[in-house]
Amino acid sequence: MTSPSSPPPSCPSPGRNNLYHLQTNPQDPLSIRVLRLVAYVLLHIITLGLLLLLHYCTHHARDKTARPIIPVQPQSPSPTTSPTSSPRVSPLSSPAPSPLLPRSPTQQPPQEPATQQRADTRQVPPPADTTPPPAQQPAAPAPQPQHPPVTKASLDLPPAAPAPSPVPGLPSLTEIIDSMQGLGVVPAGVDRKSLEAMVNFNEQGLSPNSARLTITAAQILNPLFVATYPKRIQSHFQMIMRDLEHSIQTGNPQNEDVQVAKLQLSQLKHLNEHYYLVDVPGDGNCFYRSFHIGWMSSLMRSRDPQAFENEAQRILGLPFARSSARNRLLSQQMATVIRSCQHYQNIKDLYDNVLLSPLHTPIAISYLKNLALFTMDENRITSLGGEDNVRALILGQMTEAPEMLADSLKKIIQTQPSSPILNHIFRGNVLPITGAADQCSLALEFLSQLLLNDQDVQQLPQEQQQAAAQLQASLNELIDVASTVLVSGDLTETNVAPIIRNLPREIRGHYRKFSQAITEKRPNPPLATSLILLSFLLSHPSCVANNAVCSDFLTQAQALLKNTLGDEQSLVGFLGWRGEKASALDAKLKSSWKQKQAGSLIEVALGLCDGFKSSSTITQLGLTYRIIAKLMQITPQTLSEAQLRTSLDAILAHIYQNTNLAMSYLEMTESQIFKGLPLEASANSQDKVYAEGIKMFFFLLQYPSLLQNLVTAKDAKQIMLLFQPHLQQALRKNINTHRVLSTGSSIFGTFCWSGPTFGDDVTPQTIEAILAFLAKDPAALSLCPTMRNDFFQIMNSGNPEKTSALVQEVRTNYPELWADFIQHLDIVGHRATPQNASRPFSQTLTLDILLYSFLSTYPQILEDNTEVTTRLTTYISEQTTRIKTSIVEDFHRWNLLFWANLEKIITYNNLQKVFLFSLVRRGNAYPEASQSFIHDLNTMDIHELMRMFNSVNTQAEDEHISAISSALGSLALCQYLADGSLTQTVRQLTPLANNHGFFQTDYASEQQAGIFVLHANNHYNCLLPKDASDTTRTTHPGTPPNQP
Repeated sequence: MTSPSSPPPSCPSPGRNNLYHLQTNPQDPLSIRVLRLVAYVLLHIITLGLLLLLHYCTHHARDKTARPIIPVQPQSPSPTTSPTSSPRVSPLSSPAPSPLLPRSPTQQPPQEPATQQRADTRQVPPPADTTPPPAQQPAAPAPQPQHPPVTKASLDLPPAAPAPSPVPGLPSLTEIIDSMQGLGVVPAGVDRKSLEAMVNFNEQGLSPNSARLTITAAQILNPLFVATYPKRIQSHFQMIMRDLEHSIQTGNPQNEDVQVAKLQLSQLKHLNEHYYLVDVPGDGNCFYRSFHIGWMSSLMRSRDPQAFENEAQRILGLPFARSSARNRLLSQQMATVIRSCQHYQNIKDLYDNVLLSPLHTPIAISYLKNLALFTMDENRITSLGGEDNVRALILGQMTEAPEMLADSLKKIIQTQPSSPILNHIFRGNVLPITGAADQCSLALEFLSQLLLNDQDVQQLPQEQQQAAAQLQASLNELIDVASTVLVSGDLTETNVAPIIRNLPREIRGHYRKFSQAITEKRPNPPLATSLILLSFLLSHPSCVANNAVCSDFLTQAQALLKNTLGDEQSLVGFLGWRGEKASALDAKLKSSWKQKQAGSLIEVALGLCDGFKSSSTITQLGLTYRIIAKLMQITPQTLSEAQLRTSLDAILAHIYQNTNLAMSYLEMTESQIFKGLPLEASANSQDKVYAEGIKMFFFLLQYPSLLQNLVTAKDAKQIMLLFQPHLQQALRKNINTHRVLSTGSSIFGTFCWSGPTFGDDVTPQTIEAILAFLAKDPAALSLCPTMRNDFFQIMNSGNPEKTSALVQEVRTNYPELWADFIQHLDIVGHRATPQNASRPFSQTLTLDILLYSFLSTYPQILEDNTEVTTRLTTYISEQTTRIKTSIVEDFHRWNLLFWANLEKIITYNNLQKVFLFSLVRRGNAYPEASQSFIHDLNTMDIHELMRMFNSVNTQAEDEHISAISSALGSLALCQYLADGSLTQTVRQLTPLANNHGFFQTDYASEQQAGIFVLHANNHYNCLLPKDASDTTRTTHPGTPPNQP
């Protein structure tokens, strides 16, 4: 951007206007100054032309009379004319009016002044059902005239010019002049400051710019639109009323549709007789906008000089104003708006200066919205009988609507980046599972990882061997309890053996490998087969999802555990363990949960549709796919090469029939993720086929529709059973723990970036949003690698000593927060950029970036009133100001960088939305993150929970309106009877129609209310009553009528 121009010169002296225009902003480029000069000259030319045209039309157009044309007597018809033809009438005997002749000058002028007549004609429109004037008798058809002979007299006459035909659809010049002279004129006796005058001004197009819904010339939405001037119901619903009248006149009176039309028309006539309509933007705040207009207007109509002051005092005394400092401030701001209304003595001035104000209206919307939420929460607690019931209701609604959970998670990411909720999912350091049965299932799921044989125990350091031996003894007790429970439910060796023999070959291969591993850990005494099978199915959930026999066994076994362990809140409580014994088991349960949750995050990432397409953009996603592809290289090859080849060919045949699927599959198979892996490089033909099978496994995860397709379901399920159980077991192995934890945390942390959204134009604010995004999450530089150098330069404060001192103070005063922050950066940014391939990511960043990012992640520390926070506040304020200035000075460079990286940021935003929804959707095969989230919501403060719920609940419109009505009162809500959401039957509409659509419960009646709102087609508009207090035809000491 260019630097700010110097101030324009002072006002010119008389006679120097042209020079003034040429000297304005002399630092502008020459092209701009030339264009300004050309535009200025053209403006004068056009203005002069319009004035000359108006002068000509007014003084000269009717003064000139055309010279009469002497008619030429045609020759007599020849004797051969047919006797049956019509007799020709001489034009001299009964001359027909010629279009070339001027209007007769002897016409009588109107008896009233022309101005007043035009005003009355415009302000009192004729009724819709007007009687047309009597038609004139058509002239008798005459035969086509024959061409007369050419004579000398006819040659001497000038040729007659054809009659000019008016252009259809364009007004005549007289109509244009009449319209101009009628602007600003209101009917006699109507005060120019009244509602009725505002209606007339609106019809004449004289409303202010903020009262115009569209920009008339281009018919596009007006970005400055706040609310329309009042208008007649009849004009707003003109076409609907006409259609209803037509249906009633032409339909059968006994027909229900006709009877419904009568009810609907009767309502509109009633509203048209008693109200004007005000339309407001449909931006989700239409009710609050409409209420605000009706609220202030009702106070103006009360004729009480203290009405506004009393109302301001009333809202300051509401419980809402005393509930918090923020709500107190909102109430004070609203009271200021209300008090500002008492400076105006009529509705028009109030409307123009307050109700259409772009400053006052947002304050009113914010106040009313927060008042509604507060009142709704208080009513909810009162009506449901306590906080526990409210919590249960909210969590029930959120789990039934997973999009609300996803939106809540997104809002936390945007507004609370250091929230414990995000930290618990990122680190998995809180065990959300309660109940002895569920904790027992978790222990059995990781049983093969928890069990150690004597040799394993001896290989541990000396100080850990005793604790490990005690844990193994405790696990033996747990195994005995679980085995006893299973045997008691007839899951004996005899009953379980047939189940294992009937398993599909792929599952049997995985079970055999698992059974051998767990038997090596506990050779004597051998574990019960039912316990081994239960542990196998818990740690291989894909076998349960793809096989009915496995699913039935798991359901029976878990039911036995729940029935036996009962309602005990913890496993150690059921076992009766205390002290170190209980602590050791709890620690193992937490570590097992941590690994399980991290593995589930990885599996969710593997199932992202088009994830491979985005893996080159989102580096962390590509690294995850590469790690999993390596783990899959040692999948047991239980299927023969021919069998696997047959299944692959069957699926590929279907894929290649769909162009989009084929392109996606080819793109995935050519990905760099699979390059150089052992099976890919092997010369063995079976290894090659299994390498292709791994790629197909990845593809099936991202396109699960192939698992439901009748053509491919059987073969696709076979491939899933071959590879997915191996992956799930690998994610639970001790040897892979560190890699699984870091990868799962990296994936979740990556999708916790608060990506910016953009409008249509690129402005400095757009660049600020991107830089704030990168400053808050520096690991996001992997999305925008071309911005790295410029980002480092713009974040450089130029004072490294000061920044270093501040960082040291932060480390001293907030050591835990700083340590968590650095650890988070290193995990999410691991190998995300080429610069940190061999060292932690945080060490590749400057101190300015680290400090700015830390303060953006933990903004709450700036609220502390200490010397350190004062210096930190000053630092971040100076940095922000300097960054904004640098953007303006080098806007062209940042504009280029923006367009170069826009597509990558959009890709990230879209995939983040899919990822968050996948975490919490119903029927999720990987519900661990959702369980942690809901557990934290269940322990959250009830008011904070209600605020979060209200922020994402888009279906609480009726509750908001009812809450406003109960808080401020005097609201009448009218339902439009022709609304498409209503059942259009006489039986359903009659109760509402009896009250003209006004609700009688939860709201004030039409006769008692002062604020009126119309609900029509999912939109709210304000109704302003017609009454003498508004029009004040004789009592208001305003400007005399009809005075411009």
